[in-house]
Amino acid sequence: MTESTIGEFQSIHGTRMSVAKMKKGHWRKLSKNRRLVLDVCALSRRMPLFPAERTIDLTAVAEARGASSQRISWAAIFTKAFALTAAQQPQLRQTYYRLPWPHLYEHNHSVASIAMHRFDGDEDRLCWARIRRVEELSLADLQSRLDDFKSQPIDVAFKSQLRMSRLPMPIRRLMWGLALNLSGRSRAKSVGTFSMSSVAGLGAYNRFHPTMLTSSLSYGPIDDDGRCLVTLICDHRVIDGYRAAICLQQIESILQGPIVDELDQTLPSHTAAARAA
Repeated sequence: MTESTIGEFQSIHGTRMSVAKMKKGHWRKLSKNRRLVLDVCALSRRMPLFPAERTIDLTAVAEARGASSQRISWAAIFTKAFALTAAQQPQLRQTYYRLPWPHLYEHNHSVASIAMHRFDGDEDRLCWARIRRVEELSLADLQSRLDDFKSQPIDVAFKSQLRMSRLPMPIRRLMWGLALNLSGRSRAKSVGTFSMSSVAGLGAYNRFHPTMLTSSLSYGPIDDDGRCLVTLICDHRVIDGYRAAICLQQIESILQGPIVDELDQTLPSHTAAARAA
């Protein structure tokens, strides 16, 4: 970088930093939030994960969603569709355990762990909203819970995660080990049975994100033809490619069937009558 370029940079950004500082850079402390993200990355590296993808037609879902009298997010729609699929596909509710001998544990119901972006002061913060028995919730109730996680203060909505992030790394890793391996019930309560992460609202894809759960769902933006690329990340110790493809097919069927039907129930009376006619 030449001195003239540095001068232009300073004039544009209104800074007074010296040439030496710009060349050298500086250290920044790792935030508490990044500690948890690093933990998830470290745990996911131990798992044989693979992605399966399917382009899904969401034309009918988008039409019903647009006509609904209630605001239902795509996050709520995909979470409910996945949970209904998991109710019929037990592999999506199973977890691999290595000790005391290799075996699978099957959860009775689904617990969603939904990645959420929050601002913590000037810092981006990644949080995980856990919602139990998603398959039993209406879309309106599920949306209400998601809104609570988005609107409540971080120290209220994600109290346990904040507490965990303050611990030193050795203690955090011990806590993760207990949460993931102590029992199937505690695992579901602490981290969930499946996760979901998407940046479709920003027009981007998040197709292979780290996860420490058996399965994780991601969806991209909807194109002009009403189609959307959906990615299912799976733990190969539990789910094979064939079963992952079947699950994606079923997710599409549920989106186009039960989800559309439930959205139609939230239509204004005159719109519902017109659609019935």
